[in-house]
Amino acid sequence: MLEIVEEHGLLGDNKYFNGEKIGMVDIALGSIVYWLGVNEEVLGVKWLQPHKFPRLHKWFQIFQEEPVIKQNLPDRDKMIIFFKLRRETLEASAAGA
Repeated sequence: MLEIVEEHGLLGDNKYFNGEKIGMVDIALGSIVYWLGVNEEVLGVKWLQPHKFPRLHKWFQIFQEEPVIKQNLPDRDKMIIFFKLRRETLEASAAGA
């Protein structure tokens, strides 16, 4: 799916999906990519690699630095702690089953 977005979603020199202003696609995909980054850290896997998805990576860097977005993103460190604990709980539960 990331390959499709990379190839067909970010066309030309547009800053965002709909041009120079953030739109609904940016907000929807931005929230997914933000969670994806947390999952990458928790799971130790890297999906959104800059060399593989250069346009998508650049878009997300610009997107998350936009003041209205930056001020409203959940705390990444707290999310990582929560999901690491959740993963450990699920793994312990599966091991004990």
